[in-house]
Amino acid sequence: MQLTSWLNSVKRNLNRTRGGAKRHKRRSSFEMARHAELLQRRTLLSSVTFDFGSGNLAIDLDGGDSATATVANGMVETSINGTPTGDTPYATDVYAITVTGGDLGHTIDLSGLQPSDFMYLPMFNSITTGSGNDVITGSGMIDDINAGGGNDVVNGGGATTPSAVAPEPTSCPATAARST
Repeated sequence: MQLTSWLNSVKRNLNRTRGGAKRHKRRSSFEMARHAELLQRRTLLSSVTFDFGSGNLAIDLDGGDSATATVANGMVETSINGTPTGDTPYATDVYAITVTGGDLGHTIDLSGLQPSDFMYLPMFNSITTGSGNDVITGSGMIDDINAGGGNDVVNGGGATTPSAVAPEPTSCPATAARST
């Protein structure tokens, strides 16, 4: 009596042709690759987070997204591509705002933030973008704006005088319009 593995029996039965049906030729990996569905590249979506411990409001932009921050009824309200981002912190809890954008062009507007809205001054804001063509409007407070490469339009929001403009690179305190 010869015993065979049940798994071998199943394989053998699956490989048999049934009722004279033609057995299909196995496709090569090249053929399969030609017919494979290409998936979209995925990245993390834009987000707004607030760290209660440090008081930092972080706005991280993906793609060519735009961001706006204003203060209304004592709350810092943020929106991405014109859509409100939901729960917002009290302006009195915010010590700093950090905006980070990728290599595509962004429109960032912090002009709705004024020193009178916040308890902790001097408040320091940081705006950093990549090599895209960005349009950045700073707040009425101290902003460190680094627009990266590209044909950028930067309006610092007026917290300092134009004489405070730092020479290249593009990182400078809030100043009058400057393009890199």
